[in-house]
Amino acid sequence: MIIPAWLEELELPGPRPGELRKVDSRITESALAAAITDAGGRWRTVEYENLTNQRSLETEPINDVRVGFAFTDRESNDLPPLDDWILNKVNVWGFSHGPCPEPDRGLPDDGYGAQEPSGS
Repeated sequence: MIIPAWLEELELPGPRPGELRKVDSRITESALAAAITDAGGRWRTVEYENLTNQRSLETEPINDVRVGFAFTDRESNDLPPLDDWILNKVNVWGFSHGPCPEPDRGLPDDGYGAQEPSGS
């Protein structure tokens, strides 16, 4: 799952049905690293040879689940680099999970082949 964070705010579901909350998505690398450290979490920085203006802070909140916070060195290509890099997107992925269930063929077609049998 990828959550773009380059917009100034995100709308996230609230605790009640139909409720949406706006959250400021402008967070710097140093602020996020400090928050994870303060919460007792561990993280590592990943740098890329082919993406010199991007790096990631990765953490494993639970076994076999990773969260990568991608930071860029500027808010826009036509602006100068920042001293403290800014969050661009968040990636969440898992390494170990059981097989996905078969789609419910009683539901309307979702346009992604849910009505087709597996392997077709």
